[in-house]
Amino acid sequence: MPNSLKEARPAHLDPSPLGTKAWSSLYTSDIDTRKSIPDHTGTTWFDDADAERKTTRYLGSLTTALEQPKNTPILSQAATTFLDLGTGNGSQLFALRRAGWAGPMVGVDYSPESVDLARSIWKEKTGDDRDAVDSANDSISDEEDWSDCASPSTSKEHIGFHTYDIISSLSPSSRPSWLPLEGFDVVLDKGTFDAISLSAEVDKQGQRLCENYATAVKPLVKRGGMLLITSCNWTEKELNEWIVGNDGRTREEDGFEICGRVSYPRFKFGGVEGQSVVGVAFRRR
Repeated sequence: MPNSLKEARPAHLDPSPLGTKAWSSLYTSDIDTRKSIPDHTGTTWFDDADAERKTTRYLGSLTTALEQPKNTPILSQAATTFLDLGTGNGSQLFALRRAGWAGPMVGVDYSPESVDLARSIWKEKTGDDRDAVDSANDSISDEEDWSDCASPSTSKEHIGFHTYDIISSLSPSSRPSWLPLEGFDVVLDKGTFDAISLSAEVDKQGQRLCENYATAVKPLVKRGGMLLITSCNWTEKELNEWIVGNDGRTREEDGFEICGRVSYPRFKFGGVEGQSVVGVAFRRR
């Protein structure tokens, strides 16, 4: 078992433009496109791996204790709370709403343009033009029939979209209004840790930003809750080293532990087995 954070963490990825804060231009383009093509909803991360459907199906399997590892959180479609880190166009939360998840949901992104895009999709699909800065908006999948959705004035199923940078926004003296004191039951990360890992930016101590991720994400997850990371840049073993072995209190009572996996295709090449996409669930102790 590693006895220091440096021993626990994997080698850094080479910096890439995908790790820069250039995504706002993509979301701006999507917003502009929607002016002439209202059905345009923008880019959905890991769409080619069917990650949205697989994630939704996996979460649905956690609503019963049958055949689940003893450390896996049991979720409630009526009450489980969700936070989507790097929400983009909000599509993952929309899919969960369509699957019947009715609890409070929040989508956050460092990019204000992302937040505007997600809100505009909601407005176009439901007619709800309420400002979501300090409230929540109802949302439904953008690719399915919306006719059975309750009207904005009567629906209790809300999604709030907010601008938030996980690495730089959270401090002991500042708690966003949308963040419950105890954290969320489920925190979803579909590519956000990947993007942070590709950033060349360093903090005041000269550390790459990904080194601060586990410490920054932990207060967002309720004790006994779950962090679900989808990644195409890290293996399950490497994610375990980053999250379990590098969360500021390595393998201690308040840390994380692996509690489940989302199934993705595996391949063999040169006698080595691997995956192009992994989905790993971590439970906060």
